[in-house]
Amino acid sequence: MSDKNQLEVATKKSALRTLFRDERGAGLVEYILLAGLIAIAAIVAFRGFEGKVSGTVTKQGQKIESELSPK
Repeated sequence: MSDKNQLEVATKKSALRTLFRDERGAGLVEYILLAGLIAIAAIVAFRGFEGKVSGTVTKQGQKIESELSPK
């Protein structure tokens, strides 16, 4: 291997090391992942309570409607 090729390989290795050590933006990625997990958990929770909430709202609506209807 020539000196020029060895220098190119060493430069590429150095650049890769620098790239993998660079942690700029890592905090942002962690916050984005955390926000995504919270959103997924909220969606799952809302889906789980959907029937119960819907039933309660329907019952309350019927009560209000029966109270407001002319007798």
